[in-house]
Amino acid sequence: MSWIITDEYKGQRQELVPAGKYDAVCSIIADVGHEYWPRYKKWNRKIFLGFEIPELRTEFTDQNGNEINKPRLMTRRFPLNINVGKDGGKKSDLRKFLERWKGGELERDANGNSIVDFEKLGNFPCQLEVEHVTKNGTTYANIDRVYPFQGENKPTVEGDVIFFSLDKIPKGENPIDHFPANCPPWIYDSFLNSREAQEWDNRHKEDTDWDNAQVPSQNDTDDNSTPDDTADTDDDFPF
Repeated sequence: MSWIITDEYKGQRQELVPAGKYDAVCSIIADVGHEYWPRYKKWNRKIFLGFEIPELRTEFTDQNGNEINKPRLMTRRFPLNINVGKDGGKKSDLRKFLERWKGGELERDANGNSIVDFEKLGNFPCQLEVEHVTKNGTTYANIDRVYPFQGENKPTVEGDVIFFSLDKIPKGENPIDHFPANCPPWIYDSFLNSREAQEWDNRHKEDTDWDNAQVPSQNDTDDNSTPDDTADTDDDFPF
C-alpha cells in the first residue's frame, strides 16, 4: 500500500479550533496498536477517536486544482480499555468518555462485562467541548469533554467514516498494508510506532524481545481525566 498525505494535512499548522462547545460527529475510529510506555515499562494498546465539526471549515486546493471545503477535525487518543476498578472503583478514561457521550453507564452482560462495538460509533453525533492548553510554550486545542447530542439536525460525516481495527486483520498479513490511506498522518505515525507495525518493519530482527524492547513514545501518560458528567441518557446510543 502506498501512503499518501492528503492535501488538507499539508503545509503550515492550521489555526487552533476556538475553545467552546460544538455539535460534532464521529468520523474516525482507529486502533493504533500497542505503544511502549518507558515510564511504566509496559506496552499499552491505544485508540484514536476523531470528530468532524461541521460549523468550522477548512479550505484547500487538492492536487487536481479543485477547491475543497471540509469540516475541521478534532482527535483524541485513549488507552484501549473500558475497565472499571475493583468494587466499582476508578474507571478508565475511555469508559468515562463513552459514558459521558451516552449520558449513562455502558450496558453490562450477565457476567458484569461491557462489550463495545466501536465500529458503530461511526457517524454518531455528539457535542464536544474544546479547551486550549499551553505546554512548553505551545498552545493546543484539545477535546476536554463530550456530551450527548441534544439538537434536532444531527450532523453526518462528510465523506467516509474511517475505521481500523487490528483484530480484523487476517492472520499472517502485514497490518501496515491494511491501514486506511486517508487517515490523518499523526494517527498513521502513532500506528507506525506500535509494536504490531514494527514487528513487520524490516529494520527490526525477527527475534526482537518485545517484552523488554523500548520504542520511542509520543506520550507516556494517560489523557487527563475529568470528573464524570451527568446527562439524560440517549436511547439511540449504539451500545
